[in-house]
Amino acid sequence: MKKPVLRKRDKEPDGKPSAFSEFYHRNTVKFWAVVCAVFLVIVAGVLFHFFHYTNSGRNYGIDVSYHQGKIIWSEVNEAGVSFAFIRAGYRSYSTGELHEDSQFARNFRNSRVCAIKRGVYFYSQAITVKEAEEEADFVLDLVDGRKLDYPIFLDVEDTYTGEGRADDLDKAARTKIVKAFCRKIVEAGYQAGVYANADFLQTSLNTAELTDYWIWVAEYVDGSSPELWTEDYDFWQYTASGTCPGIEGAVDLDRWSK
Repeated sequence: MKKPVLRKRDKEPDGKPSAFSEFYHRNTVKFWAVVCAVFLVIVAGVLFHFFHYTNSGRNYGIDVSYHQGKIIWSEVNEAGVSFAFIRAGYRSYSTGELHEDSQFARNFRNSRVCAIKRGVYFYSQAITVKEAEEEADFVLDLVDGRKLDYPIFLDVEDTYTGEGRADDLDKAARTKIVKAFCRKIVEAGYQAGVYANADFLQTSLNTAELTDYWIWVAEYVDGSSPELWTEDYDFWQYTASGTCPGIEGAVDLDRWSK
């Protein structure tokens, strides 16, 4: 192996290589090896933090609303996210008014442009079957016949404040509301489903009556599957504090069970 040619400034006045030059050439390989190792550790840490768990064979996704601000969907795609559930809108838990999510149009358009498979959800505060059907019609108007890869979900939750207009509904009433919404969605040619946390699914819905629809369960546990919810499910929201390139701040992360 040829010795590196030393420039004049790398030599001492007597023509011998300087101590710095010898140190530099001896340690160049070690230096770059350390740099590469540090880089790989950083990349591995970012990927672990994003995916949270390793579970090859399942698709990973996110669900988003105006809370995530203006998302850079090209970076989301490059991060390996395969699907996104996008909030179309919500019903106010106090006034009962229907509202479009302020980022829906942008998220719906740009996620498609960046080849992210899409589903949609609507935050419900319906207290009657008629209101559930209104919510379905509201979402269908926003989607406007465009292609979806995954279902339109009805997001049903307790506000845990005692102030939500739907907080006092019993199990039978809530189940009728979910079925009315999903029936309308299916009649329009889309797939339909319900989103709720594991406890809510068990105590506030008759899930045996919802087997024709997709189940998206939220349960935040460190593991490869939900623990409290032991029935069949299609999607699992496993953390509300995930991170993803292209999104500032926390984002919900999801897995498809198939």
